[in-house]
Amino acid sequence: MKTATLLPDEVAHDETGIPFVSTTGVYKLDPPLMVSDGIADYVVASTLDETIPTSQGVRRIYETNLLISDSEGMVVDWNELPGSGHNRDHAQAFAAVGYTITHVGVPA
Repeated sequence: MKTATLLPDEVAHDETGIPFVSTTGVYKLDPPLMVSDGIADYVVASTLDETIPTSQGVRRIYETNLLISDSEGMVVDWNELPGSGHNRDHAQAFAAVGYTITHVGVPA
């Protein structure tokens, strides 16, 4: 089984150390996800859930992006990974690429 284990002590952040303001999680993938330029063994999942005003009313933005990170949650590649998409939470984004979310210390 392919697992994405949530690392509860890690905080997703950019290269300057500024934490994300969206709903995020840092995950260790087992096995790593194969991508065009290598592998992704640590991934930040970032879900944006906001309502924004437009000229035609209000628009809800709900999407999750999967991004390659290091083991401490710093994003090292800003290109969205497969599984990223609109109307998906973390579990749905990982499921789209065949992974099941687990938690540290809890068997899959």
